Amino acid sequence: MDGRIVQSGTPKEIFTLPENEGVARFIGFENVFAGKISHTDGRTAVIQSGRADVYGETTLPSGAPVAWCIRTEDMHLHRKERYEDASKVRNHLRGGTVAKITLVGPKQHVIVDCGIPLEVVVGWRFADRLKVKRGGDQVWVSFHPEAVHVMPR
Repeated sequence: MDGRIVQSGTPKEIFTLPENEGVARFIGFENVFAGKISHTDGRTAVIQSGRADVYGETTLPSGAPVAWCIRTEDMHLHRKERYEDASKVRNHLRGGTVAKITLVGPKQHVIVDCGIPLEVVVGWRFADRLKVKRGGDQVWVSFHPEAVHVMPR
């Protein structure tokens, strides 16, 4: 980036554990946000980001400014308050409003405003089953804390 090597490693390491926001965006993370750790148990932290509180796995301390990212395929879009397989899902971003839907081939890129503008990618058949058809629809977004990659800022 900018003529410099900013991270080296295996493709898997770089694509799953980017070292900073710039690398995350460069390798294709659509969802990259700034935040601050409000509290932590030493393993899982609550990150204040926009108007949302997000659980992510990190050893960074309370009060630390962070960036965090999540891949579109690691999130679940649904119409119910709780995702059916919610045994370990701690992130349930409530009452999101669909801000935009873009059809890209067989996939729909859905921008959901749930305190932060998350982009979720779903197949068009899945979107049809959910009856997600236009901006303004109310949906929920859920994801596991381990899907959130936290980086110091």
